[in-house]
Amino acid sequence: MWSSFTGAFRGLVRAWKTQANFRLEMLIAVIVVAAGILFHVSFWEWLVLVAAITAMLVLELINTVCELLCDLLTPRL
Repeated sequence: MWSSFTGAFRGLVRAWKTQANFRLEMLIAVIVVAAGILFHVSFWEWLVLVAAITAMLVLELINTVCELLCDLLTPRL
């Protein structure tokens, strides 16, 4: 089980190093969290914010995987 977490963490580090959009979305997530702290959002609002941030980052990673697969499967001309 530990190796699964290690692999997932390495994937996040690789996404951070190679994907500019992932870094930008992480920056946006930090700004949203800071705004949430500044505006004292409620518990339920935090749940929505965390769900939205998580969905955004997961979808960016899925998009990255799709792009990489297309690059691998598309013949180079």
